[in-house]
Amino acid sequence: MERPFIDSKVAIAGMPTSFGEKHIFHRLFHKRFPNLDKGTVLGMQLYALMVADRDIWIYHETQHPAHMFPNATYFR
Repeated sequence: MERPFIDSKVAIAGMPTSFGEKHIFHRLFHKRFPNLDKGTVLGMQLYALMVADRDIWIYHETQHPAHMFPNATYFR
């Protein structure tokens, strides 16, 4: 059954792993963007997609214990 929410931390953590299955994603990303963090870039892209679909997604901050910053969870 499809879940009606996206936990941004979980979604973003899995993306580089799945992209890395082709064995070139990490190498090409670091070669083209040596000073950028993959997770940060993917997080910004996910945020942009969710903001563009405001009629579908509802933003909710999730503060995990012992984490300095909140994570974003999106519900539809």
